Amino acid sequence: MAVPRYAKKKSKLPPMFYILGSLVVLVVILVIMFISFVIKDKKEQNKSPSLPSKPVSDTGSSSTGNSSTDSKSSSTEPPSSSSSSVSASVIVSSKPDAAPMSYLDDALLIGDSISVGFSAYGALPTANVLASRNVSLDKIHLNKKVYSTPQGDLTLNEALAGKSPKKIYILLGSNGIPGLENTLHIKYYEEMLKNIRDKFPDAIIYTQSVTPVTAKCEQDRPVMNNAKINEFNALIKELSPKYNAYYLDISTVLKDSSGTLNTDFAEKDGIHFKAATYQVILNYYLANAK
Repeated sequence: MAVPRYAKKKSKLPPMFYILGSLVVLVVILVIMFISFVIKDKKEQNKSPSLPSKPVSDTGSSSTGNSSTDSKSSSTEPPSSSSSSVSASVIVSSKPDAAPMSYLDDALLIGDSISVGFSAYGALPTANVLASRNVSLDKIHLNKKVYSTPQGDLTLNEALAGKSPKKIYILLGSNGIPGLENTLHIKYYEEMLKNIRDKFPDAIIYTQSVTPVTAKCEQDRPVMNNAKINEFNALIKELSPKYNAYYLDISTVLKDSSGTLNTDFAEKDGIHFKAATYQVILNYYLANAK
């Protein structure tokens, strides 16, 4: 049967066309996946800082008033800084009669995401630091599993089990500043301090001032203000002798002339520290060793 004149044979596309088409589709998919990843990453970086996450701040909103509900802090790990340098003008050198670095070999630092930086930046060995994100005194009061360890998530008491430090440095309180009244907050602090003293009756215990925040942090997050931090620190200082603990006002070497955290020390969130700042704090420890 003759093929009608109007019927045309379908032209076959060359194999190369299909190969190129497949490559184009693959490239489009990869581009979409890359864009999605970038958007997700930016969202993670832009989350509200808490200490600590800092960190990125580890200081979030704790439970308020007399509430015993779990605090909802949004802390993160200390942020990675584009520049970890600290101006030479604000580096605090150790005193000539300061203790050697070996003084801290049998010490344990207990803290939150601000303290995570001691081990994360190599200022202290990991074994000498007990710190995690989102640790607050109200959570410790409620016996929450606030510390992430190789053995799993543990309460403070569980994390301290089996340890025998000769010196203990406590750096806690930042996460409670936004949401807890100082009068309640210091009760939680005392409960924690008494518990540690009872567990380690012969240890040298150092309590520490809650670290200041930058002026910009105060402006951006009014609940994180240095006036309230200073008031809480005064309560810690007053409380410490009751439990034979030495109070270290580390804020004195971290503040600028206006009484806020020196921006040379601070990460972008205005709460956490650059890597070199931890050496400044260690120098203060050694210069004030008992």
